[in-house]
Amino acid sequence: MAETATTERPPALIALAVASGVADAISYLGLGHVFVANMTGNTVLLGIALATGNGGDGVRSGLSLAGFCTGVAIGAVLVRRRGAVAPLTLEVVVLAGLLGGWLAAGSRYVLIPVAAGAMGLQSAAIASSGAEVATTYITGTITRGIVRARLPLPGAIWLFYAVAATLGALAQRAWHGSAAVIPLLIVATVTMVVHGRTKGARAPR
Repeated sequence: MAETATTERPPALIALAVASGVADAISYLGLGHVFVANMTGNTVLLGIALATGNGGDGVRSGLSLAGFCTGVAIGAVLVRRRGAVAPLTLEVVVLAGLLGGWLAAGSRYVLIPVAAGAMGLQSAAIASSGAEVATTYITGTITRGIVRARLPLPGAIWLFYAVAATLGALAQRAWHGSAAVIPLLIVATVTMVVHGRTKGARAPR
């Protein structure tokens, strides 16, 4: 599938990892210390909340997990019916809603599952492409890179994710909710490029 091959390209994967790193950082700082892409971290936070009796933290982590899983499920259906670009297209719409809701001072209990759902959609798109890396979490990406002795791309994903998280934290502190425009613009650009290349590959020659 042409769009699958296009989605697997390193520049697209790295750009999406940057979007995820920024989204995780701005959500952690702006939505009550919760991740929207890193579900391993959220699972740990949920366990800590249960152990310490912190209901608010538990609810936020639970909402993120639920939103992410919902995004993956919807993305998987879209991939089967419309191809790998469809979840990314919907992710752009969801991220636009996140930005609008954040600027309108919407409740964090609404914004958290929305943001996590966007990351779930992205995860479904990348998983369906057969890429050897993930763009929304790092543990599996590093593990596969080391086990398969293919470190350049996983290493680049890790580096750009870390840099993106740093820049996302700085942007959130400076711009608050407006920082959500960064992942929106990145994912929108990647989606347009992938869609354009897919149409070009399908065009009769």
